[in-house]
Amino acid sequence: MSHVTRRSIHGFANRGLDLTIAVTTSEDHTDFTAVTFRVGAVEKTSLTPGDTPTGFDVDLTLTAAELAITPGVYQWELVATFGGQVRTVGRGDFTISEEPTEAPEE
Repeated sequence: MSHVTRRSIHGFANRGLDLTIAVTTSEDHTDFTAVTFRVGAVEKTSLTPGDTPTGFDVDLTLTAAELAITPGVYQWELVATFGGQVRTVGRGDFTISEEPTEAPEE
C-alpha cells in the first residue's frame, strides 16, 4: 500500500530537527487521517499529509527538548487511520548522536 522513501533519520541530542517523510502510495492523501509520528517517548499527533504526485509528504518538527534523549538508535513509526483502521505507513531507524563539539586548540 505504501512505501517510505526515507527510512534512516539522523539527529543530534538536544538539537531541534525539521523532517519531511515521503510516503509513496496510490491512495489519495485525504484518505489518511489521524497521522502520528512516534520515536521513543516522543509522539507528534495531528500531522497533516500534503499531496505529492507519488503519494504524500508529512512535515514535522522535533524540538530540542523532545530530542533531549540518550544517544543511540531508536525505531520511528508513522501511523495513520485509513479505512477506519490504524496502519503503519512508514518506519525505520532514528539515530541520535552526541552534539558535536570542537576540538580544543593547542
